[in-house]
Amino acid sequence: MNDVRLDVLVLAGQMTAEHDNPDRSFRLHHQLLTTVLESTGRFRVRVTEEVHGLSAEMLDRYDVVIIVHEGREHYHRIPDGLGATTDASLLELVHDKGRGIVWFHSSFVQEPEWGW
Repeated sequence: MNDVRLDVLVLAGQMTAEHDNPDRSFRLHHQLLTTVLESTGRFRVRVTEEVHGLSAEMLDRYDVVIIVHEGREHYHRIPDGLGATTDASLLELVHDKGRGIVWFHSSFVQEPEWGW
């Protein structure tokens, strides 16, 4: 059995109304993800709800980032994004360092203006 555990960062935050309610909030999502991942013994999970201003140095210790953040209250509004610093850091993490990123459920529905 492999003793190596992967370090996971969950970027959690604002979700649209249909995804942020008492029955299925972003906090419930990241709590469930944390429980499932850590129960395997293969992952160490950290969660942050502050998605803006994450530098490459801050992300460097993670093997994968899971995004549970839409950045808008209503589906038809333009999301606020993760910010230029976090965007650049995530691109460096994946493109330059070969690490992983997972867009959870509706978090992957983003705007073309983001440049992804």
